[in-house]
Amino acid sequence: MVLEEGRTILAATARLADTAIEVATGWEPRLRVGLESIVDHRVFFDVLADFQNEHPNMEIDVTETVLNGGWEALEQ
Repeated sequence: MVLEEGRTILAATARLADTAIEVATGWEPRLRVGLESIVDHRVFFDVLADFQNEHPNMEIDVTETVLNGGWEALEQ
């Protein structure tokens, strides 16, 4: 029980430190992802959900692309 609670406290401390840095610098982390239309979206969004659980303050923009249009989408 102590180990489990300790991990919870450490995770909360890390989130607090990340939030403090964001507030102090005025920057919010942002990730842009280009998703090819032929990719299995269920797998992608399952992985994305796990990522967002670990990084709740991260803003994520997902753009669907067709026929290797990913580079153009990310440049916009």
